[in-house]
Amino acid sequence: QRKAAIAERINTNLNNINQNQTAQMQKHLNTMSGILDKLELRVNKGTPDIKDPNKAKTAIAAAREAISTASAAVSDQAQKDYTIQITSESRIRIDAKTQRDTLHKDLQATRKTVQDAKQAVANAIRIAKSGALPIKTGKIKEGTNSGQ
Repeated sequence: QRKAAIAERINTNLNNINQNQTAQMQKHLNTMSGILDKLELRVNKGTPDIKDPNKAKTAIAAAREAISTASAAVSDQAQKDYTIQITSESRIRIDAKTQRDTLHKDLQATRKTVQDAKQAVANAIRIAKSGALPIKTGKIKEGTNSGQ
């Protein structure tokens, strides 16, 4: 009974973690979309700080595509269920660890798509302001691209 109660608590915790993380990722994607809306408005207005509107529009379209891809990945992740599939009483710990590792791996993959969308938005802003070509996204850290 004690192991069953622990397994139930772990099930609840894993699913809560998944819901909280995906909600946070979706919030970030909505913010990025709002930033792109403001940038697109400035590009369409023809403000003097936008160097090349055509390149900027192309970069904005690429960033919107990256955001929609990331949003689809976040929605898929939010639908997943991480209930422990208990094979036997003695293997509950191993089964719980397997589900936890699966959740961690899935969240990392989803987080990577959100980070790629963030880089696409940053490149769109960079292109709009300078008219330069985008920075290649390779081993760029999430918050900054210093050191390149």
